Amino acid sequence: MFFDQLANKNIPTDTAHLIFQQLVNDVRKKSTEQIKTPISFKSLVDKKGIEISKINDKINSTISKKGNYTDFYNYLSTQGLTDKELHCIESAKTLHDSRWLNVNDIKYQEIIITLRKVISTYIECMGDFYDASVLEKECMHELLKQGLSSQSLDRTLIEVLYYEQRFSKEI
Repeated sequence: MFFDQLANKNIPTDTAHLIFQQLVNDVRKKSTEQIKTPISFKSLVDKKGIEISKINDKINSTISKKGNYTDFYNYLSTQGLTDKELHCIESAKTLHDSRWLNVNDIKYQEIIITLRKVISTYIECMGDFYDASVLEKECMHELLKQGLSSQSLDRTLIEVLYYEQRFSKEI
C-alpha cells in the first residue's frame, strides 16, 4: 500500500525513504504501546492503528519540503553541467533510486549511508568547491576502511549523492 501511494507522486528516493522510515517508526511505537482490555474498537485503532489519511498528509508535506524530481533536475541544470553530464547523472539517479528502495540489498544500503557521511563531511569542509576526483578518493578510502568496496560503484553515483545533498541543503 505504501508504494501504491507513492507510485503516482513522482517522489525522490530519499524522500520516499524518509516517509517509509517514519511509517516504520510509527508502527514500532504503536506495537509496543500497552493497552488494557476491554477496549472499544475506536480506542484500539487510536492506540494501535495508523491512519492512511495521515500517511497521505505526510507524503504531501514531505514532498513540499524536499521537492521532487523536476525540482532536482532544474537544480542540476543550474550547476554548469554539460548536457552529457546532466543525462549521466539523471540516469545514475534513476538506477540508484531503484536500488536504494530494494531493502534486501543491505550492502548497497550500507555503502550509500557511508558515502553520504563522507560527502556531508566534504561539503562542510569544502563549501561550494567541488573536486570530483578528491571526493571520489575520499569515498573509496572510507569504503575500503569499512570493508564495503564495490565494483559497481563509480564517480557518477558519488555525483548523484553529492548533488542530492547540495540540493536538499538549498531547499
